[in-house]
Amino acid sequence: MTAAEQLSAWRAELIDELQTLRDELEAARTEAETAEAAHAAALAANAELRAMAARGVGFIEGMAGSLAGRLDAHRREVLRPAASRRGTALARVRGLQEMIAGRQLGIDQIDRAIAAEVVTELRPATESSRRAHKPVDYDTIVQQEASRRG
Repeated sequence: MTAAEQLSAWRAELIDELQTLRDELEAARTEAETAEAAHAAALAANAELRAMAARGVGFIEGMAGSLAGRLDAHRREVLRPAASRRGTALARVRGLQEMIAGRQLGIDQIDRAIAAEVVTELRPATESSRRAHKPVDYDTIVQQEASRRG
């Protein structure tokens, strides 16, 4: 297998992986939206409970320690799992986005390598247009400087 064939095979594998990751990302985004909605609902329910308790007392700072403690415990009990699911889902989305970017970068690099090889093959074989190297020694430099001054 030539180098170009190997790169093309890897490119095909990366494209398959990229499509799989995109499908996973779509599912992860749906899961993240569901987790966001559950978290928002938990926040709203907790806010409603705290507002109802505050209306009865008149202000939240005057609430009895036992009621405030129960409200805080309820908040932790309800919000922590929702926030955890939300954070996990969002982290998964970010991770998949990074993996997709990595696969896309790999595909782009393979494309550039293949294109460079094609350009190199199409380039006509001509002699170099660079000047031939001329050795320079100390005497030549001294003579040139003397002729400039002179």
